[in-house]
Amino acid sequence: MSVTKAQLIGNVPLGSASAPTFTFADDPNTGIYSPGADQLALVTGGTARITIDSSGNVTIANRINVPLGSAAAPSIYFAGDTNTGIYSPGDNQLVISTNGTGRLFFDASGRVGIGADSPSTSLEIASNANSQTEATIPTVRLTNTDTTAVSTDITGSYEFYSLDTSEANVVTGYVRNVAEDAGTKYALVFGSKNAGLGASERLRITSDGKLGLGTSNPATSLHIASSTPQFRLQDTDATNQFSQITQGSGTTYIYNQNGTSYGEIRFQQNNGTTLLTPLVIDSSQRVGIGTTSPGSILHVSNGNDSASGEFIGLTIGGTNVGNARTGSIIKDTTTYDLIYKNQNFSTALGSHVFRNGPSEHARIDSSGRLLVGTSSAYGTAYTTPIQVKASGSLSGGYSIVSANNENAGGFCLNSSSDNSIRIDSDPDNLRASSYIGFNVDATERMRITNDGTHYTRGTTSVFSFASNAAAGTTNWLQLGGHSASSITGYTISYAVYTNGNIVNTNGSYTAISDSKLKENIVDASSQWDDIKAIRIRNWNFKEETGHETHRQIGPIAQELEQVSPGLVFETPDRDEDGNETGEVTKGVNQSILYMKAVKALQEAMERIEVLEQRLTDAGIA
Repeated sequence: MSVTKAQLIGNVPLGSASAPTFTFADDPNTGIYSPGADQLALVTGGTARITIDSSGNVTIANRINVPLGSAAAPSIYFAGDTNTGIYSPGDNQLVISTNGTGRLFFDASGRVGIGADSPSTSLEIASNANSQTEATIPTVRLTNTDTTAVSTDITGSYEFYSLDTSEANVVTGYVRNVAEDAGTKYALVFGSKNAGLGASERLRITSDGKLGLGTSNPATSLHIASSTPQFRLQDTDATNQFSQITQGSGTTYIYNQNGTSYGEIRFQQNNGTTLLTPLVIDSSQRVGIGTTSPGSILHVSNGNDSASGEFIGLTIGGTNVGNARTGSIIKDTTTYDLIYKNQNFSTALGSHVFRNGPSEHARIDSSGRLLVGTSSAYGTAYTTPIQVKASGSLSGGYSIVSANNENAGGFCLNSSSDNSIRIDSDPDNLRASSYIGFNVDATERMRITNDGTHYTRGTTSVFSFASNAAAGTTNWLQLGGHSASSITGYTISYAVYTNGNIVNTNGSYTAISDSKLKENIVDASSQWDDIKAIRIRNWNFKEETGHETHRQIGPIAQELEQVSPGLVFETPDRDEDGNETGEVTKGVNQSILYMKAVKALQEAMERIEVLEQRLTDAGIA
C-alpha cells in the first residue's frame, strides 16, 4: 500500500499483516501496520512478527537471537543495571548473573548449580566459606513463616518420592524438622518406607541431643526400641565378626561371634594413662579376672607376678561397712600363699562354715579352730585346734591333743631324725598365738592360724592337678556342688575339665573397681596408633604342645612386642620336675590390650561425632 506525503502528515489507514500501512519498495507485505486502537505491529512476509499493545507490552511471534553475553555483560539485562541479567556461557547452557557474577547455572543435562558453574549433581551449591559466616557457608535453608508454631509442627521437610510401578506415587523417605514445644525446641526426624506401608519415622534426634531408634521419645543418649531391640558392632575386615546386644522378654543377651568360631568378650577400663582388662571371657568360655589369658574356667590374677601383698582374691561380703561380714580367697604373690579369710568389721571375727545341704558338718571358727561334726569347740582351759565329733552312724571322732589333753598337739611322719612330714598345733603352748602347721622335710608348707587364716608356700608353684585322661570336657579335674544327699550325690555347680575349661551354673564373676580404692586417676593418652599397628591373627596351638588345636584369634607376642613391649611378659619353661629349662615362653597382657582398644574406639567415636556435627552445621545430615 502506498501512502502520500499528505497522508503521512494526517491520518493513515490501519493496514493489515498482508498489506501493512507502511511498506518498502518492491516488498508490499513487509512494513508497519496497526491491528487496532493504540496498537502497533511490525510485519515481514505478510506475518506480524512484533506487536506492541496499548499497555506497552511487546509480543514477539518467534525467537530472539541475542549474543551469548557474559557475567559482566549479560545478553539480557535491566534498565540501569547492565551487569545483572541472563547470558549463555556456551551451547545448551544458561546463567543468571547479578553484579557481574554468575549465580544460577543450568547445564546441558538440566543440572542446576548455585554458585557452581559446572554442577556434577542435579543440584549443587558452592561457596567460599573461608570466612565462616552465615552468608558464605553453602547452606540450604527451609523457612517456616508461621509465627505461632506449636508442638509437633513440621518446620521443614526433605522428601523422597518414587514413581516405581511396584508402589507408585508414594513418599519413600523424608528428613523433617519438628517442633517439640511452642517454637523453642526442635527435633530432627528421619523416615523410611517399608513394603506395603507409607514412610514413617525411624530415627529421631531430640533437641537435647538424644538419639532414638524406633522411639520418638528417647530417654537416654541412645535409645533403641522394638519388639526385640538389638545393637550390633560389625568388623568389616572379616566375615561374620561382630558383637551384639539383644533384649527380649526381660532378658539381656550379650553376643559375640568370630567367623565360625566363638568370639571373645572383654571388659576394659582406662585411668587416662593405662588400659586395663579386668574381665575377659575367651573363645573357650573361660573367664579371666585380671588376666587376658585364662588357663581355666575361672582364672583370677593381679596381672603382675612380681608384686607383693594380697592382690589376687575373691571377696564375698555386705555393703554395710559398720556391720559387714566378708569372706575372701586371696593369693599372696610374695609368699605364694593361698589365703582364705572371713572377717567381721564390727567386733568379732567370722567363721568358715561347711554345709552339706541345710546341715552344718564342719567349720573353722573365729578362733581358728577346725571343727568337724560340731559348731562349738570342746575342752576346758584350752581346746584343740582340730576336733572331729561323731554323729549319726559314725562310731567316733578324731582329735590330736597335747599331753595335758588341751589344745597343743602334733602329727609327724619321720624320715631318719628329721620331721619329714609334721602337723602340729603350738607344741608345748610356747607361742602367744596358736596355729596348725604342716611341714615337709623340716620346712613349713602350710599353716592355719587361730584366726582362720590359711597359708600355703611352695618352692616354685603351689597347687597342681593332673589327670591321665586326654584334654577334653569328658573328664574333670575338680567338681563342686551343693544340695548333696551323699558323698557323691549332689548338684554340680562348678567343674574344671582336663582341657582347662571351667564351668559353673550362673556365670557370675566380680571385679573390684571402686574409686575409693584408687588414686592417680586421669584420662588415658591416645591409643589410636598402637591399636592400628597391632596385628590380630588367627592361629592354633601346635599338636605337640598338648593343647587343643582348634582355631583361635589374638595377637602374637613377638609381633605385639614390636608395637607395645609393655604388653608382653615372659615365664620360664620348666621340666616335669618343675626345674627351669633356661627357655622362656612369652605371654600377652590382653586385659591391657582390650583397654587400649576401648580408648581407640572412644577416639574414633569422637572423630565421627565431629564429622556428624559438621554435616549437621552444613545442613547435609
